[in-house]
Amino acid sequence: MKLSRKSVVQKTVRIDTKLEDDLELLSKILDRSQNDILNTALASLFQENSSWFKYAILVDGFWDLLENGAESQECSFGGVTVKAYWAKDADVVNLEYTLKDQGKIIDSYKYSLADSGELKEKLIELAEYVDTDSPEVKKYLQERTKYD
Repeated sequence: MKLSRKSVVQKTVRIDTKLEDDLELLSKILDRSQNDILNTALASLFQENSSWFKYAILVDGFWDLLENGAESQECSFGGVTVKAYWAKDADVVNLEYTLKDQGKIIDSYKYSLADSGELKEKLIELAEYVDTDSPEVKKYLQERTKYD
């Protein structure tokens, strides 16, 4: 489930002067732009630390509800199943969470959240329980940090 964002963003960053000197030198040696080297380095760093992106898995799974205004949505990753739906008579998001281990329910809870911002925060919090060793999560993390 990779979100497609093929645009380029300009950022201003501060880097150590020694890094800047080496960036300039490496750019000349490799005949590559400094932007290309920085993008490659960031992509490598993110791939090496891909397990941290498990905290985005449920938010990414609820893209339609959060970004496209869907009325309800459900997703499951690594033993965590979450259902979310907008209440009919109020501006409230209801969320149902279930955690399973080896097919057995070990925890479940229901939340009523004020808005999609609170929903997003709760999804990031619940991602703590996602099993990063499950095949679908490994695939997600690999795809999530694929930047070409």
